[in-house]
Amino acid sequence: MTAYQIAALGRGAARRSRLRRLTHGRGVLVVAGAVVAVADDGAVIDIVNRGYYPEHADSPDLYDGDLRLAEAGTYFRTAPVFRTDAPRHRWLARTVFVGLAREEDGHIVIRCYTVD
Repeated sequence: MTAYQIAALGRGAARRSRLRRLTHGRGVLVVAGAVVAVADDGAVIDIVNRGYYPEHADSPDLYDGDLRLAEAGTYFRTAPVFRTDAPRHRWLARTVFVGLAREEDGHIVIRCYTVD
């Protein structure tokens, strides 16, 4: 798998975002979020992200090189889907991603990987 940072879109801004948290029994939190992002080149990219965050997951610390992706006891995975008409970013809409999410400084940070 290849790693991508959503931040690779540049210093664009999120126009709108919303996050829903739903409980799915037995301590599993279902997370659904939507963002309309604007890339540096002005392209508009819709991102819909769904994931699972079970409480007290039996997971080890997880690293990608020196980058900490998850801490022990946390399993937070997502599946982002991208939509855009911008030719430069259309590859996002044709690619399957999985994301490893973590909380950092009061924000959710997601590191995305392509599924080859």
